[in-house]
Amino acid sequence: MVIDATALSFASSLLTSLTLTSVIFKCVYLPFLRLVVYRLAIILAKFLTKSKCFNHKSSIKNLKNINIDVFFLYNNVKISFSFSGKGPINIFLHGWGQNKDVFKNISQHLPRAKWLLIDLPPFGASGEVENWTLFSYANMVISLCEHLNISKSNIFGHSFGGRIAILIASLKPELVNNLVLISSAGMKPRRSVKYYFSVAKYKVFKILGLIPVNAGSKDYQNLPDKSKSTFVSIVNTFLEDYCFNISAPTLIIFGEKDEVTPIYMARRLNRLIKNSKLEIISYAGHFCYEERPQKVVKIINKFFKENKCN
Repeated sequence: MVIDATALSFASSLLTSLTLTSVIFKCVYLPFLRLVVYRLAIILAKFLTKSKCFNHKSSIKNLKNINIDVFFLYNNVKISFSFSGKGPINIFLHGWGQNKDVFKNISQHLPRAKWLLIDLPPFGASGEVENWTLFSYANMVISLCEHLNISKSNIFGHSFGGRIAILIASLKPELVNNLVLISSAGMKPRRSVKYYFSVAKYKVFKILGLIPVNAGSKDYQNLPDKSKSTFVSIVNTFLEDYCFNISAPTLIIFGEKDEVTPIYMARRLNRLIKNSKLEIISYAGHFCYEERPQKVVKIINKFFKENKCN
């Protein structure tokens, strides 16, 4: 067999070229690709650490002084919370339909503390709940505190969060150093004849299968179907009997024009909770801490100073 010299030369050049290409790939491109992948992995890791899921034993000291969203699993429900600051532990429990961020601005003007802000489910970044009661929420917060080795704290509760705070202060008094209730719900409301007539009419319509699609309050209507039973349970749980067991110094702050939790509820809380102090914020409603933040901050700072909050 005769091999043409030109073909032999071409084959030799091609082999040399392929060998050289392989060497260049291994020595230049491959390390470069590895570097790119490594850099991308670092970026991805930094992104993922902004949202961590803790389902193992942890403590506040393990989290150091970072301000990130963290998740805690309670009865298979994802609970989102965050930490910021240094000092004693302050826990804020927000109102229905809100999230943990609503108190961040005002917290910056209060005494130095380590703030534990919780997204109460099904709000914020927390998961949905089904057939929860007010006791479920209180036990969740207590479990989270045990998980983080928190043995003492100052608890702030607004509206629905106030319900939970009252229950915790009553059932777990050793956990609460000071209690701040802002426009807190939980007192049995005064009902008019019109209300009882509406309830009776609803029950009749329910029996007849004629319940309108938009029945119930806006808070009720805006919930996923599986969370509606939770809402019904909570709004029908009244806490007068639990207020007698609260021993922590308690500050009660209500807006003068609050129509959601009227002033008579504030006065009832003040009467039932021993060692409590009532402050009425003029020209403010249910969200008095947003409407008149400077006034609320001044009142809280004075209360903490008087009770040597730590």
